Amino acid sequence: MNDYIAPPKTAPKLTIAIETFERMRSEVGGLGARTPHELMRCVEVSFIRDCAEMAAKASLARTESRWGLYHDRPDLPERDDERWGRHLNLRLGADGEMEFLTRPVAPYLVAVDEFDHLPGTSAEVEILGPLAVAPVGTVPAAADRTSAVPEVSPRLRELLAVEEPSLEELSRFLSDPDTTVRRSAVAFLIEGAPDGFLAPGHRAR
Repeated sequence: MNDYIAPPKTAPKLTIAIETFERMRSEVGGLGARTPHELMRCVEVSFIRDCAEMAAKASLARTESRWGLYHDRPDLPERDDERWGRHLNLRLGADGEMEFLTRPVAPYLVAVDEFDHLPGTSAEVEILGPLAVAPVGTVPAAADRTSAVPEVSPRLRELLAVEEPSLEELSRFLSDPDTTVRRSAVAFLIEGAPDGFLAPGHRAR
């Protein structure tokens, strides 16, 4: 969650998160318990995995930035009230797959100028269907925004696999020809100062 879903969010990071949660599905299904307490823990792990997958897919489906840092997507920095001035809901479909739908935002009890007149907010519930996540190296032919997921470059995977990178390690990604890799490297700098970033004798504030 902290590595791939916490803001700032990008489509490649969220795609890696979804792939990881899918691999975990069989591992979680193989857990066993000897006591009621252990059984409770097994169920908790299953719920945590499900919630993490929902968070990642919902963040990937909402192709905009909104609510400040809470849904900050540097790859889609603008707020899109025309398309996304609505609630985004998830539910379990008849086929067992997670599917998405949007519903209108109810009027605020107290008028808020910024949100009082959202454009394009139909009163109808819109069924978006499941989110199709592309395997590495492919991009699906998408009929709508919820199924358009870009491929994840090996270079970006290399960057995201680095734990607590130093400034020296980040420097080679900051000059990468791929803009997505450069933006992700900058995000590392924004989230926390890496080793070697601060001059000796200075402290982060």
